[in-house]
Amino acid sequence: MRKLFSSGHLTPESTALFVSGGAHAEERRALSEHIGECDQCAELLSDALASDTAQLPGPPASFAEDTLYALRQLESQNTPAQLKKQYLFYCLRVGLAVCASLAVVFSGVFDHLSAGMPALSEVTGSIAFTQQLSDDMKDFSDKLINLEVLPHDKQAQ
Repeated sequence: MRKLFSSGHLTPESTALFVSGGAHAEERRALSEHIGECDQCAELLSDALASDTAQLPGPPASFAEDTLYALRQLESQNTPAQLKKQYLFYCLRVGLAVCASLAVVFSGVFDHLSAGMPALSEVTGSIAFTQQLSDDMKDFSDKLINLEVLPHDKQAQ
């Protein structure tokens, strides 16, 4: 590894390496960490980037080819024929799930669960009881209103 630091700061050579993109990955990591912590070196790097002689490194030589290859891969994965095939398999899975659900519901698998439940006639009876209780409470509240409101209305007249 080259000498990147001198008395705790970047050397002019390491700054030039960083700006030109000639530093190795390990060196770039070390330089980046130091620049993030040292204001003096960050300013030195900023000045080097702002000068006319500094040129930022361009993209790697294979960038355009790699990008086009990745785009072609995405396009080939989603052709209309493949999308139609994916949709068909999705519909098939949903249809099978519906059929399986209906088979379970209508096969009597849940009969053992209803063995401990009350019969419908018992539930209907409890509904009638609830309705009767509700009617009784309504009658009671009407009587209370008549007892409270009517005497006051008569006194007001």
